[in-house]
Amino acid sequence: MITHRRTASLIRLTLVLLLVCGVAGLVALARPADASAASGHLDWWYTEDSPHHALDGIGPAAAGPDGSLYAAADLGYDWADGADLGMYRFRPAFGKLGVVIWEKVYAGPSHKADFPIGLAVDHAGNVIAAGQTETVTNGRDWLLIKRSPNGARRWVATYDGPLHGLDLLDDVACDRAGNVYACGTSDNSPTSSDWVVAKFRASDGKRLWRHIYSGPGSSHMDDWAHALAVDATGNSYVAGQSYDSTGHPDILVMKLSPTGKEAWVRRVDGAAHLGDYADEIALRGGIVYVAGQSSPLADTTKLMLLRYDTRGHRAWKRTWQATPGTISDVGDLAVDGAGNAVVAGSSLKGTPYSKAFLVSWSPSGRLRWGKTYWKTTTGESAGFYSVAADGSGRVWAAGSIGTSGSTEDALLVRYRPSGSIVWTRTFDGDEHLDDWFNVVTLWGKSSLFAGGVMGTTAGNDDVLAAKYVR
Repeated sequence: MITHRRTASLIRLTLVLLLVCGVAGLVALARPADASAASGHLDWWYTEDSPHHALDGIGPAAAGPDGSLYAAADLGYDWADGADLGMYRFRPAFGKLGVVIWEKVYAGPSHKADFPIGLAVDHAGNVIAAGQTETVTNGRDWLLIKRSPNGARRWVATYDGPLHGLDLLDDVACDRAGNVYACGTSDNSPTSSDWVVAKFRASDGKRLWRHIYSGPGSSHMDDWAHALAVDATGNSYVAGQSYDSTGHPDILVMKLSPTGKEAWVRRVDGAAHLGDYADEIALRGGIVYVAGQSSPLADTTKLMLLRYDTRGHRAWKRTWQATPGTISDVGDLAVDGAGNAVVAGSSLKGTPYSKAFLVSWSPSGRLRWGKTYWKTTTGESAGFYSVAADGSGRVWAAGSIGTSGSTEDALLVRYRPSGSIVWTRTFDGDEHLDDWFNVVTLWGKSSLFAGGVMGTTAGNDDVLAAKYVR
């Protein structure tokens, strides 16, 4: 199902159509780029209503080495565990052939819920979409689909844990040889699960190894690997949660060798010894950044950022909270060219209920700035679900913002390295329903890709893709 980044909530999205594609009943729409455009200009946008006419939307996206852009989508989620996994390759400019180079759809053998969570592109331009597939007898399993740059399917791999229960994938990455790494969780009992990391061979998707971690919590509870990064030599760095002996989750950060052996494991228990979770990880120049949440009190969390070197030595730990008593929901983590870390998310339980936030720390752990964003004039909520930063320290955050009509528009904001806003862009579909961006990513030297959902009355939600000038 489509989510606001890695949360479990479904998405909605839409637009009205300009261009009818006439292929299998799909509807697409796009607008051409101007000859010259300033930063923040919307070059083109595209929408599609899948043949199911149910809930469609783009989740993860990444730029390829050849200048194209790949994205994965949930197509036709129908609230009854029915969905297909869509994959797209977009071209930068809108022309006679439109912006879609190819679209491929995967429907699993059970014809139930197949949807993406993560996406990775290797050095050869092959793209791997990873998520979940619903089976008839074994519940949900991991799903990985690899396609060549021309869209040909290379292989499909699944992972079904030893208990044949609920197996959930949360992130995917590639090494320089094109091997694929994935992480998530797998049931070890009807009420608990293990942390799982696995490596799949580049050529055929064969699983090369699987690493299972069971924490000290009673019956292991819910140990879950949420995010991973892979370095140039094939070491993987994984972050998530693991329950301790008191029944509370701790942040867990782990380094695995190219053969899946533990190099080091670090647990982080917050000062209040309550709930601590890691949501995102980034690897830059031999430095590991981990973003998550720590609970100082019941029903409230602070944003937590950790910095490690590749040997597992922690340089610092920092926390931030927009307002005391609120929940800091982490959406995404990016690191700019100078090694400054930027965390995007949503501060919940305030007034308004949700404020988008963007916080940055220097490599030494100094708080550079912390910003919140919402519609201050009328008090509508906002949230950031994705963030991108370039080598010059410029930052773009994407998400949604409420409107006075009780709906939401897709939101894209550009920030200076100092934390001040350069511009704000909103996208409101022609039917003025709920629209939002789940992802923003750098595209080439001067462009941005934003993908998400656009709400329509007839098609529920449609795929939304847009290209902006940086």
